[in-house]
Amino acid sequence: MRGFLTALKQKGALEGNPYLSTQAIGIPLVALVFLALRLELQGWLARTDWILFSMFLAVYAIDFLWDGIRWDVLKQPLKSHHLVLGLLWLIVGSLLLFVLLLGAVFLGFEDIFPWYDLRWVLLGGFLYVLVKIVGGKTMSVFGPLCIAFVFAGALFWDLRSDDYLLRYQGFLLFLLNVLLMQWFEKDKDLMSNSPNLWLDFSEKVVAAVAFFLSVTIFLLWIEMDFQFGGIAAILVSYMVLLIFPKGFRPYRWYRFLIDGLLLLWLI
Repeated sequence: MRGFLTALKQKGALEGNPYLSTQAIGIPLVALVFLALRLELQGWLARTDWILFSMFLAVYAIDFLWDGIRWDVLKQPLKSHHLVLGLLWLIVGSLLLFVLLLGAVFLGFEDIFPWYDLRWVLLGGFLYVLVKIVGGKTMSVFGPLCIAFVFAGALFWDLRSDDYLLRYQGFLLFLLNVLLMQWFEKDKDLMSNSPNLWLDFSEKVVAAVAFFLSVTIFLLWIEMDFQFGGIAAILVSYMVLLIFPKGFRPYRWYRFLIDGLLLLWLI
């Protein structure tokens, strides 16, 4: 409650507090949103979908635990329930992945691990690890690109290999999603000295890039004969988030909205 009142008093500013509880609860949400998008696109869920779901769950849990340890060093204590939630999602994701692969062995699947189906996800993940190791402005620029490529690749490069417009629109929308999230996370990244485009480069330039992405996404939607009407809803929703940010900052609940709104894209 004290944190909530502080957020309201500061017009929604969080003064760098990461609110690890929101991050911990949001870990399965991201994986579920991704799974729902896969279901919407292909109409059914295959073994590859569940492998991706378990991988996303485990990777986001590792990222959360890493972030929590870093904040603990920065005098923002990693509380026991944060640690328990992070370990829980990591165990669930790892265990699910193990069961899927073990089941594939016993069922005699020739392709135990579908490398080809996951080629774009694995490539994007590998590049993300590389730029994260390099850090600095390299991570600021290429980190968002890699994240967008992983999600767009998993959804469209494999499932809709013949729909090039949807590929590009998907990649650009995920990139816009990451930029919006970084805009809201500026205070946290400033406090933790983390790479962030909005902090490492001119805000006007980054805002111009975000505007260009929005216009391009809208034009692609027109070119696609207005398929997936959710694209208009999500762009309007992102605009509302930007115009009235203080209403979504307390406890960083914009995390749920930004990721959850992606469902509007295909519904």
